[in-house]
Amino acid sequence: MVSQIFEEIKMSKITEIFMKKSVIEKLIANEEIQIIGRVIAVLENKKTGHKKIIHGLNIITDKGDKYYAQAACAETPDDDFDAAAGGVRLGNDNTEPAKGDGDVTAFLAGSAHALDAAYPKTNDDDPDNIGKGVDIVSWRYSYLTSEGNVNGVIEGAIVDDRTTPTGALSHFLFAAAFDKTASDTLKVFVNHTFNGVSA
Repeated sequence: MVSQIFEEIKMSKITEIFMKKSVIEKLIANEEIQIIGRVIAVLENKKTGHKKIIHGLNIITDKGDKYYAQAACAETPDDDFDAAAGGVRLGNDNTEPAKGDGDVTAFLAGSAHALDAAYPKTNDDDPDNIGKGVDIVSWRYSYLTSEGNVNGVIEGAIVDDRTTPTGALSHFLFAAAFDKTASDTLKVFVNHTFNGVSA
């Protein structure tokens, strides 16, 4: 679903991504194509209608780099992150994500969720996704009030298998931990921006 984004993608290592109050991603690299990420959690209390927005930083893993390169060339990915078995897993450890990560650091049981239908997509039409764009690939995971009710969520990962992951597309940290309760719905948007730069 991410094919034809570019005819050729040359990616190496993202060496640093960090954020401050309004989510500033900083990338230090020397590549022709860079992928940076912005994560947004939208926690809505269905009793009050109040929405809480939690921003996060996101790193594309080594397997994620390979996935996008293969998808852009219409090749079958080694790790199929948008397959039926794939999805997102949430965790409660704030260890800094690394390029070699294959999952969250500390998985919260019951928090795994499948990818929403019609995702990933570019130029997301969901108004809650304030990180969308025409050159941004958006992944969305939507939890009902009965789903994923766990405490202390501060990390997440897009994985190839929600039950027994063997690889991650990306690993992310939220700016602050939050609880998902039976009164809340939750949308997790993981946005990957493709930036062309001079090598």
